[in-house]
Amino acid sequence: MPPPRQKTVPPESRRARRESQREARREARDRDVARRRVAEQRRISPVVWLSGAAVVLALLVVGVLFLANQHGPPAELIPPGTSSPVALADGKTLGASGAPVTIDLWADFQCPFCGSFSQQTEPQLVSTYVATGKAKLVFHDFAFVGQESTDAAVAATCAEQQGKFWPFHDYLYANQGVVENEGAFAPARLLQIAVAVGLDQATYSSCISNSATLQQVTQEHQQGIGAGVTGTPTIFINSQAQSAYDLASLSAAIDKAYGNSTPAPLPSGAATPSSSLAASPSS
Repeated sequence: MPPPRQKTVPPESRRARRESQREARREARDRDVARRRVAEQRRISPVVWLSGAAVVLALLVVGVLFLANQHGPPAELIPPGTSSPVALADGKTLGASGAPVTIDLWADFQCPFCGSFSQQTEPQLVSTYVATGKAKLVFHDFAFVGQESTDAAVAATCAEQQGKFWPFHDYLYANQGVVENEGAFAPARLLQIAVAVGLDQATYSSCISNSATLQQVTQEHQQGIGAGVTGTPTIFINSQAQSAYDLASLSAAIDKAYGNSTPAPLPSGAATPSSSLAASPSS
């Protein structure tokens, strides 16, 4: 009986089988490489995670410090860039009592526009009109922005009682916070300013805790409301409310008021401090 014939495989089928085998070997190699990579990642992942966590924590700390510096007051007080002329001061007034023009300024120590006015426009008005005897500048508290506005006004009133209102005024505006009521005029900060301007600390502390001081600030606020003050700064020139607070507009209004006035002859030494101020201790 003749041997059985072996089935022959077409060449195309053999090639396909070899190609399938090669593909299987490639897939096996790829799986092996993938397994080694996973194993390697598992070995280094704790280090990577720890490093990443450290970076994230550092960024959070930097962010918190940045926000704190943005909102909170700086560590040190900033000395005023310009100082009010204390030789012209009598309480909360700068200038001679007999000056023909009166500039009434209602302001809040936290008001940023008041701060800009105090440091930019006010010194020029003082040098041009107050120092020459044409006008006097009277500051009025209109504390309405928040608790720190009231606290600053009370502290400035206590400084006034020691003949130091204007230096205290200058320090307050030089040290306004970026955000209101975030600690720029916290009690400890106000005490720093009191020390900086040379107030007697015991007298200052007693004044701060005296309810009559707060009552004085509150009464002045009510007087402002009665005068038509609704915001700050508000300026009256010889009792006329002003609508523009730039230097040119205010200068024109003062010049007009001065031209319409009959200047009284200034007494000798009118631009010097009052006798009570002259007797107060200097800083």
